[in-house]
Order: sequence, then C-alpha cells, then structure tokens
Amino acid sequence: MNKLSVILFLLITNFIFGQESKSMEDKVLYEKGQAIIALLHEDYYFFENLNSTNLERKKVTQETYNFIVSQALVYFNDLITNYPYSDYYVLALYEKAHFEYQLDNKKAAKEMFLSILNLENNKWKFTINDSLMSLAAIAIEEHEFEQALQYLDRRKSNGLFYFCGNERETTEIRMKNMYNEIQEGLKKK
Repeated sequence: MNKLSVILFLLITNFIFGQESKSMEDKVLYEKGQAIIALLHEDYYFFENLNSTNLERKKVTQETYNFIVSQALVYFNDLITNYPYSDYYVLALYEKAHFEYQLDNKKAAKEMFLSILNLENNKWKFTINDSLMSLAAIAIEEHEFEQALQYLDRRKSNGLFYFCGNERETTEIRMKNMYNEIQEGLKKK
C-alpha cells in the first residue's frame, strides 16, 4: 500500500467511524443517565433511609439522592438539547420530567409531561400513559380535580399496556385510589 492509499484509508475510516460515533452519541448519553438511575434504584440504602424516622439521616439521604439524580439529568439535558430528533429524545424528556416531579419541581415536570403528550414522534406508549398518570397526580395535589379526572380517563381509554403483571396490578390500584381521591375532592367543592 502506498502512502496515498494509507492516507485515504485513514480519512475514510475516520469519517465513517466518526459519523457512527456521532450518531451513537444520543444513545450513549441516554444509557449513561440510565446507568446512574439503575445504580440508584438498586441500592436499598436510599429506599430505607428516604423513609427513615431519623430526620438527619433522611435529610442527608435526600441530599445525596438529589445530587445523584442531578448527575443523570446532565446526560438527559444534553440529549434533549442536542438531539431533538433522536429516538431517545422522548425517553430522556420522560426521565427528566419524572425526576423534576420527584424533586418537587411540579411546574417544570407538568410542562414536560404535557410536551410528551404533544410530541408527534412519540412511539413509546408507556411514556404517554405514565405522563397522564403523573399529570393526574399533579392535578390532584393542586386540587384541580376535573382536570385530574380528564387525565385519568384519557389514561384509561388508552388501553392497558404493561410490561408485567405486577405493573398491571400496581397501576390498577393506583388508578382506583386516584379516582377515589378525585371523587372525594369533587364532593368537597
């Protein structure tokens, strides 16, 4: 192989692999965020101490939890900002909305959940259903019971899509409880 062939080979290889790595960057960002979340959820320490009666332990655990979530959000924010046409965009937006809600930033979470419902390229049915459930929960917390009822009815009409039987049972119980809260709230008005 002569020098020109080697240079052309290197240029073509760098171009091809450079394009592939750039096109995979959205996936890598999503997977990095998910890896942080997976570690967080697998650690029993957080669940146990977030519900602790020891207020100091609970406070420190909550601060640690928030810090770890903020690290995952860095990756999701990067994906949302730089890859709006990615297949992972909706998933990153959903994760961000979910954690904003957990971090008690309901206004931002609500905006993101609503935007998920309005995305034309949303092929992830669970993000739509879970967003409707979250919007209903926020509406209940804000005593907007009519709005909560609309979200919950829309979720119910979307059909029952579950990954497993436990999820089905948990969701059905949660929906039943939410309907009860809505009915109680409407009676008090």
